[in-house]
Amino acid sequence: MTYTRPAGDDPGNDASATDATVIIGALSDGLEALEVTEVRRFGGNRVVYLGDSLMSGFPTGATATDWTACWPTYASILSNQRALYVKNAGVIGERTDEAITRFSADVTAYSPTCVVLGLGTNDVYQSYSFSSFKTNMQSLVASIRAIGALPVLVTMLPGNAADSASKRNNIVKWNYWIRDYASDLGLPLIDFYKALVDESTGDIASAYVYAPNPYHPNEAGQALMASTAVTVLTDVLAPWGPMLPTDNTNTFNLLSNGCMITDATADGIPDGWTWSGTGSPSLVDDGLCQGKWVRFGGSGSRSLSQSETVGGGSPTVSVGDTIAVGGKIRTASMGGTQTYTVTVTFTGAGSTIKPVSGLTRDISDGTFYQEYVVPSSTTSITVALSTSSGSGVVDFAQVGLFNLTTLAA
Repeated sequence: MTYTRPAGDDPGNDASATDATVIIGALSDGLEALEVTEVRRFGGNRVVYLGDSLMSGFPTGATATDWTACWPTYASILSNQRALYVKNAGVIGERTDEAITRFSADVTAYSPTCVVLGLGTNDVYQSYSFSSFKTNMQSLVASIRAIGALPVLVTMLPGNAADSASKRNNIVKWNYWIRDYASDLGLPLIDFYKALVDESTGDIASAYVYAPNPYHPNEAGQALMASTAVTVLTDVLAPWGPMLPTDNTNTFNLLSNGCMITDATADGIPDGWTWSGTGSPSLVDDGLCQGKWVRFGGSGSRSLSQSETVGGGSPTVSVGDTIAVGGKIRTASMGGTQTYTVTVTFTGAGSTIKPVSGLTRDISDGTFYQEYVVPSSTTSITVALSTSSGSGVVDFAQVGLFNLTTLAA
């Protein structure tokens, strides 16, 4: 069975649809001067991030199945998916003219209601003309609005000490134009330059520089960019959150005890889940989630997992169905090296997705979420929550695996 989301039932979408390609919102040229409160009324929550390596993450860029440590990944989690991560369309080394050529495949095809547009750095460093940059940005904004999505503009990051004076001046000048253009059209602006600049030197602040390649931020910089972006995006995106289990009686959750409530053996391992690695988990009931948090104890690599059979008898999920995996996460005292990951493995198909992949930064209250079509040859689906060696605090709660195809039937 092919999953087709019903009209108005797309995550973060308040518009109607006639088929699997969702047409969202209606921001025509006549609405360009709407106030932010009005934009929110028309928009949804499906966000595509269009840009270069500063968008995709560097040196390891995010892919469709592996959402690694880049600022859009952190932004989606920190916003509790109010900024619903649909596609990271960042490409390393890309200019504005190159982004135009792939707009249909990398943006339009994902039916966004909001497109965060962050380009220009490679135009500067590849000596592309200012007039061409402006023309291309205007073309991209027009294309975004033509598909009914809200453009959100982004300033370029500061340069570094190795840059020539002309390059540094161009970044400042081009950022001025980006700010002015956003103001003229009444578009939201995420000012990364202001957030990461060293006031005394005009460079990227040393705490945020990725040392092997100082043109890029490190993970601390990515996290700061995410929090800066969330402040803007939550102002223009409607209040929304993905479906997570709120009680253990929800039979649509394919994972048993997703709220981590029961522990018959009192060993800290929630019933229905399998623990591996050093130490042992514990269950925390602090009233800040539905049910309890499972806290990862110990200091070595460890994981908590659960599997769901695919096909055979009366299956709850079949090949070709669209599934959604999501849950709450919070971390503390990670130290910048300990990682945490959520992995969904499709046994038999030889494929995995990672809605959380090797992140290291502290998150006080976050939500992960990803949708995916069950690939052919899959015999079971395993959801694993894990962390690497380290003494940081890693908590998960309200973890769900839902068959959206069944829910939409």
